[in-house]
Amino acid sequence: MEKKRSLGIFSLSTIVVGSMIGGGIFNMPKNIAQSSSVGAAIIGWTISGIGVLFLAKTFQILAVETPDVTNGIYKYAKEGFGDFSGFHSAWGYWLSNVISNASYPVLLVQTLNYFFPVIGPISGRNGIILGSILIWSVIGIALCGDIGLKFINVLATIGKVMAIFMGIIILYIGFSKQIFINNFWGGTFNHADIFTQVKGCMLQTLWAFIGIEGAVVVSDKASDIKLVGRATMIGYFISLFLYVFIVILSYGVLSEAELSALKDPALSYIIEAVIGPVGATLVNLAVLISVAGAWLSWTFLTAEIPYNVAMDGLLPKFFKKVNKNDSCSGALITNGVLKHIVFFLSLSAQNAYLVITNSASCMILVPYIFSSLFLVKMAIKHSHKRCFYWGVGATVYGFWMVYSSGMSYVFQSLAIYLIGTIYFLYDKKRRNKCKKLN
Repeated sequence: MEKKRSLGIFSLSTIVVGSMIGGGIFNMPKNIAQSSSVGAAIIGWTISGIGVLFLAKTFQILAVETPDVTNGIYKYAKEGFGDFSGFHSAWGYWLSNVISNASYPVLLVQTLNYFFPVIGPISGRNGIILGSILIWSVIGIALCGDIGLKFINVLATIGKVMAIFMGIIILYIGFSKQIFINNFWGGTFNHADIFTQVKGCMLQTLWAFIGIEGAVVVSDKASDIKLVGRATMIGYFISLFLYVFIVILSYGVLSEAELSALKDPALSYIIEAVIGPVGATLVNLAVLISVAGAWLSWTFLTAEIPYNVAMDGLLPKFFKKVNKNDSCSGALITNGVLKHIVFFLSLSAQNAYLVITNSASCMILVPYIFSSLFLVKMAIKHSHKRCFYWGVGATVYGFWMVYSSGMSYVFQSLAIYLIGTIYFLYDKKRRNKCKKLN
């Protein structure tokens, strides 16, 4: 079934912002404070800000220069380097999204527990049941089609951006210059050199920008392909501003030790330190809105990849199923099952949210690197120096992030990619056998 091209600049921009700003912004001050001083965090944000700017420009340029290559994250690798690379880019991007989606029920249940203590911890019976219900409720909404993507996501994005702006104002009011100075090079982390601290926060800063490709992934639904690049840059600058100010101002409200020891969602307790319990209530309400919007966006985006790969014959036909609402029903149902499995597996971790987000960040680096290498290849072919520099910058950032990820996450990602390689080779052998029989 042919998909409708119905998304304009506003809808595309809210997809990007909604994808980049989810639950992560509310835990970011705590997660970064556990490994980095504010000085190291500023360096880390600067590196990621510049690196992701190269990446955003890469997606913007490719959207304009290769308008026929839609669903970019997958197709850029396939068009540039063949089926093997394209499949692995799609495989890594798809499973990275599935893994990251499992963080949403974790954070939602933890937030709802603030209002309803009877729920208990996420690993308890009530938490597991509620998390499972939430997973399939979101899948159900996504199966209703684009109306959920355009209206619910737009309202959720506007609501959470306004709430985060309010949070920035409150943090500014409670900002203490003395606390900020004491935190600058690390009261808690004096034992670690700055380079180690910067590396420690890099995966979290990357996690903040995952979703920069949101408009590219649904580019086949854009009313005008040129809007994809514009929406990417709009989403980048809005998200960078909000993330950096939330994290940096938090270092001027509480000490590093206090920040790193906060419960989830951390921002609610930081705001509470400024204006009392009413602050925690407001932030937790914002968390519910933010996570709901981001989860919905990512549910759609995660379904797009296996659908498009299946349309090229590299995944089973089941993923090509589209229901009467124009939703990728086969992919959505499969993703629901996989997210449920990751959700259960994450419950044994001491910090389930952090483990999930770091794993997802590491997995997505391969698709990002393939996209930037595709721009480099196109630039060399057409002798476009400016495009070449953007592509090289994005590629260097991608490899730097692989280095910064740490060996445990790298090996974990390699194991998942190895499973994909085994499937690809098996499926290729099966398809070749079918061709011979025909």
